[in-house]
Parts: sequence; C-alpha cells; structure tokens
Amino acid sequence: MADMEAETVARLLVEQFICRYGVPDELHTDQGRQFESELFQHMCRLLDINKTRTTPFHPQSDGMVERFNRTLAEMLSAVVAKDQLDWDSWIPYVLMAYVRQNMKALGSPRLN
Repeated sequence: MADMEAETVARLLVEQFICRYGVPDELHTDQGRQFESELFQHMCRLLDINKTRTTPFHPQSDGMVERFNRTLAEMLSAVVAKDQLDWDSWIPYVLMAYVRQNMKALGSPRLN
C-alpha cells in the first residue's frame, strides 16, 4: 500500500476486497484517521456498510482481529521463502486455505 490516506485505503478496500468478495454487512476498524474521514464514512453509507470501531485504549476489543493476524502469520511462515521477500504473493493462497479449513470445520456442504 502506497500510503494510509483515506482515499488510498478506500480505493484498495473496494478494488481488492469488495469487488472480489462483495459488500460486507459490517466493517470493524480502529480509530485511524483514514477510517474516520468523511470520504470513508461516505463510502460506507453509499455501500450500506455498518461501520463500527474499536474502543480507544482497550486492546481487548481487537481480540478476533489479533487472533486472525496471528493465524495468518503462522500460515505464511510455512510457505514464505527464507528471505521473506515473497510473503505478499502467498496471501491469496493462505486465505483460501484458511477459509476452506473453517468451512470444513463448520461442515459446509460445498466441501463434502
């Protein structure tokens, strides 16, 4: 990501996530200025996304995200080259494995 400005974050969210997976019902963010900007708020209203945010100085509210990040890092460590320069190219494959693992655990009929 070139920068963390609101326009960049909103554009990448739409191009890299929403266009691929659809519009989420809810988006939970921290209180970074890019997420609190008028542009980002407007995008959420246009797409009918219920935007929620973490409580400041209360890291316990980030538990699910932190757990996912830890799992993602563990999965990436199994496939990334020793120089760690190719980690970003593995993200789509690791995410696919993560989703498949969770669908299988939930007994999704699509994986039977």
